Amino acid sequence: MDRGVQSLFSLGTSLAKVRGVGLAPAPRNASFGLIFLFGLVAPAVGCGDAASSPSSTIGTTRAAAVLDDPGSMMAGDSLRTGWYPDEPMLDPTTVGSPYFGQIFDTLIDGQVYAQPLVANGVLFVATESNWIYALDPATGSLEWSRRLATPWNAADLNCGDLTPTIGVTGTPAIDESTGTAYMVSKTYASGTSGPGAWYAHAIDLATGAERPGFPVEIAGKASNQPDEVFDPTYQMQRPGLLLMDGVVYAGFGAHCDEGTYYGWIVGISTNGAITTMWSTEAGPAHTKGGGIWQAGGGLVSDGDGQMLFATGNDWVAASTPIAGHTPPGNLGESVVRLSVADDGSLSATDFFSPGESTALNQGDVDLGSGAPMGLPSTFGTKTHPNLLVEIGKSGFIYLMDRDDLGGFKSAADGSDRVLQRLGPYGGVWGKPSVWPGDGGYLYDPVVNGCNDSTNMGGCLRAFKIAATADGTPTLASVAASKDGFGYGSSAVVVTSDGTKAGSALLWSTWLNTWDGMGAQLRAYDAVPSNGSLNLRFVTGIGQASKFTTPVVSNGRVYVGARDGHILGFGVSGAPPVRAEGVAFAPTLLGATSTSSVKLTASTAVNIMALGLSGDFSLDPSAPATPLSLAAGDTVTLPIDFHPSVEGPLGGALQTTTDKGTFSIPLSGVGLSATPKLAPSPALVTFASQIIGTTTSSSVTFTNVSTSAVVISNVMAPAAPFTATGLPAAGTSVAAGGSFTVAISFAPTTAGSSAGFLSVDASGAVAAVAIEGAGMIGGRLHLVPAVLDFGAVTVGESAKSSFTLYNDGDAPITIQKSKPPTSTAFEIDSPVAEGTVIAPGASINQPVIAAPVDRAASEDVWTLNADDGQGVRLFTMRVTGQAMPSPTPVTGAAATPSTVDDSSSTTIAPAEVGPLRTGCSVGGASSGSPVSFGLLGLAMGAMALRRGRKARTASGRGTPRRR
Repeated sequence: MDRGVQSLFSLGTSLAKVRGVGLAPAPRNASFGLIFLFGLVAPAVGCGDAASSPSSTIGTTRAAAVLDDPGSMMAGDSLRTGWYPDEPMLDPTTVGSPYFGQIFDTLIDGQVYAQPLVANGVLFVATESNWIYALDPATGSLEWSRRLATPWNAADLNCGDLTPTIGVTGTPAIDESTGTAYMVSKTYASGTSGPGAWYAHAIDLATGAERPGFPVEIAGKASNQPDEVFDPTYQMQRPGLLLMDGVVYAGFGAHCDEGTYYGWIVGISTNGAITTMWSTEAGPAHTKGGGIWQAGGGLVSDGDGQMLFATGNDWVAASTPIAGHTPPGNLGESVVRLSVADDGSLSATDFFSPGESTALNQGDVDLGSGAPMGLPSTFGTKTHPNLLVEIGKSGFIYLMDRDDLGGFKSAADGSDRVLQRLGPYGGVWGKPSVWPGDGGYLYDPVVNGCNDSTNMGGCLRAFKIAATADGTPTLASVAASKDGFGYGSSAVVVTSDGTKAGSALLWSTWLNTWDGMGAQLRAYDAVPSNGSLNLRFVTGIGQASKFTTPVVSNGRVYVGARDGHILGFGVSGAPPVRAEGVAFAPTLLGATSTSSVKLTASTAVNIMALGLSGDFSLDPSAPATPLSLAAGDTVTLPIDFHPSVEGPLGGALQTTTDKGTFSIPLSGVGLSATPKLAPSPALVTFASQIIGTTTSSSVTFTNVSTSAVVISNVMAPAAPFTATGLPAAGTSVAAGGSFTVAISFAPTTAGSSAGFLSVDASGAVAAVAIEGAGMIGGRLHLVPAVLDFGAVTVGESAKSSFTLYNDGDAPITIQKSKPPTSTAFEIDSPVAEGTVIAPGASINQPVIAAPVDRAASEDVWTLNADDGQGVRLFTMRVTGQAMPSPTPVTGAAATPSTVDDSSSTTIAPAEVGPLRTGCSVGGASSGSPVSFGLLGLAMGAMALRRGRKARTASGRGTPRRR
């Protein structure tokens, strides 16, 4: 080949390689799904470099696994509460001190989307490159590593959501009794290309070896719909796995919404035998969809043989009420309970689907973007002891009875038959978590639309558990973080010393941008103060994976990152003092109660000063500072609590030493000397909302006096506000007792509205002001109607753009943004899901057309906003045309050719095939310099184009997020 031509070709190829390297965005967590139970065995053909072959033995083991360490399963327990109660070292005082921070950073191969787990003395990590690792939990040093198989190449489906490879995405489950980690990984059916394959693995934690009978290929038909066949190429496994009664369950959803999908449940026993396959879409009217992805949240179990999960979109438009205990065959946009029979067969025994499920389908507003969570028994009441919470993209919080989920429109008035429908409080891609101490709290990780018409970002919101006057459980919003939470931020992990007051912290992987850059590990105090959550600890963690929660064990916190790092956090050295927070006894206004904080020195330390905040002060009998303590010394510091208002109050003791400052939380409750009900909040402000919609909030009334009060009269608010759960006249509320009233706002006209709710109890009136405003709403317009590039020369490109414009009076949030997958179009910075467009604002979206052949190309950009218009398909077109022939060189500069022009052949770029050396062109053995110069230029351009395509597949071009 001519050296100049070779240089051109090499340059183009090199540029393509350089430009193909990029940051990899997070995985597509689509709305179509599949759950598998690990046990009939299919041959493990082509599972890369897997160490062993599957067994052909068929059998089932029903022994329940022993899970002692909460760190050995996702979210700490099978209810997925996110609560880790045995972490006394992760107390607010220690975590907020200079002695807590990063203790190791271990580099591994691949992105970490699965939550790391701790069991049997190892920190177990699985990556998207199909590598698995056992690390020392204290130091992060490697104990062993192994590659399961060749990872799947995301570019094979032109999916830029999780790139460049897909291996293990869902969080594994570990059986500590046998020291076995169970997971599923994606690879190829054979070699390194072609159809995909999913395999279940069982790994010995001590050695990394595969257990006998594994790996098991996941394949087969649905037992309840035999014409549905699992297609591994298009499936994506995202939810955390569940180990129950000798069977591992894994949920699957679609990969980038490509092709036709069905939801499944497939069972694989721990001895390597598929026991059953079951579909979420079955029956005469079955359709595709009904997937389980849950933003990575784990499958829930509240007893042997019981499983609960949430599903995403399908294409069913239901209208007739359906009882919960007679589930239909189509179970999209639902919370589903499955029961396992003694023979391993599966059946749906209960379900709930919102009344607006058809609208959720049309708008891609998945209920299943959030994972369900079972509440601990302490949150229940006598009439409803077993509770479940579900929150999805719509932002409504559904509080359900786990024993009676509610069906579809099965209330007497045709509405949702749930215990409470609260909100909307903003969209959730994750799951709630709980803290059973300090009266009981629930935490909701909102990532957009945190119920603020001027600031549509996310937040961390706290709810207090309560009950209505008739004993129905409720949740009342009591606080939100002041700082925003971006798309991809994780669910909360709660650590505590049992239910000891003041010992709990909330941990989250915090993201501010869709690509995870600049992510942080954050810890908040679990008990709100003055309507907010106090940020106790924050540190950078590099580039984080979306939705991936930290894991905790033995006083340490571990975070898996998207840039191939495992970070460990804990105490470095010995903190000089140890102390616990103090909860004071309820105290009358005007009175003072005293309690003590005990500081214990772990090494020699000088206490330089003591400071108090809130309604707390140092008792006069306290020792004066400075104080000198030797190792092992204890000093008692008496603290006075003198409440200035009724209700919960918080503060802190700041201890300044010569080795750092330590903040010790304090809390108390102020009481009234006269009969009094205190409402919280005293002002309910609804965010401006669209006419014809309904939002809900709640108010909790607490008896803050020392004796019971009797309700004599209740005045409910007038339209457009309504109140439910009001107590009847004559109801007695014990000292310290409370009840919750649900308040709804349904505007019928634009403009502001105001109202009030009052309760008269034992001669004292408790009043709540209510306000809200109706709006016409936001509306997304796309300009122009079609983006037509016309004719563009192959190998060249043209740039244009379209505009997303909101011409309404309310912000709109982009719920879905799926750029075109055609190789004829390139998008460097696509508008991201979760983007908010303010009223009157617009976004200009650039698009590059670069045809690769002489043909017409057309594709669509799928967009959806929360404006009620449904999914929009924005069309873009381009036609490739041949490169113009070069202008002949004439005049003195022309170089005579020795080639017979009459017989030479010009090779057009569009006609270039595989290059063959030594061929004759016009009788010459090496070809015309002009012809091959054009060939090299064209191939260089095509290589550059491939580089752009690779960059697009890597996520820098077209990240598709869910």
